[in-house]
Amino acid sequence: MRPQIKEKVDGLYLMSTKALAREYFKITGHPPPTPHRHRLIRKIAWEYQCIGLNPVSAEALARAQEIAKSERLRSVPPKDFEHKLPKKKSDITLYTGDILTRNYKGKRYEVLVTERGFELDGMFFKSISAMAKKITGTHWNGKRFFGLV
Repeated sequence: MRPQIKEKVDGLYLMSTKALAREYFKITGHPPPTPHRHRLIRKIAWEYQCIGLNPVSAEALARAQEIAKSERLRSVPPKDFEHKLPKKKSDITLYTGDILTRNYKGKRYEVLVTERGFELDGMFFKSISAMAKKITGTHWNGKRFFGLV
């Protein structure tokens, strides 16, 4: 980094957030993209360094704009584009009367699948995730907790 640019960048750390926002607008002609002081300092420092470089030739700028308009360089798919990944479903189906077992922290848990949901030690749960949370104290995907996926 050139010494005069380094001095300007060092001076940014002494500026308030509002002053940094004004400086960013002065340099770019756009409102600041972020209200965060540290990020503003980084963006302004980057702009200072860009200003110090040799300007881009008209031919290079025209070519860059031509490439940017190319359909092959889309960063966002077209609005009519639909790409849906198939949801991976578990091949396991639970039936009334099935028993799920899991050893957790030295204790064996046996869960009975009922018509109402799931039963563990006389308590009923609508989902196995709720039951896994009761057992562990933290949120778990119930199917993952019981090894069904």
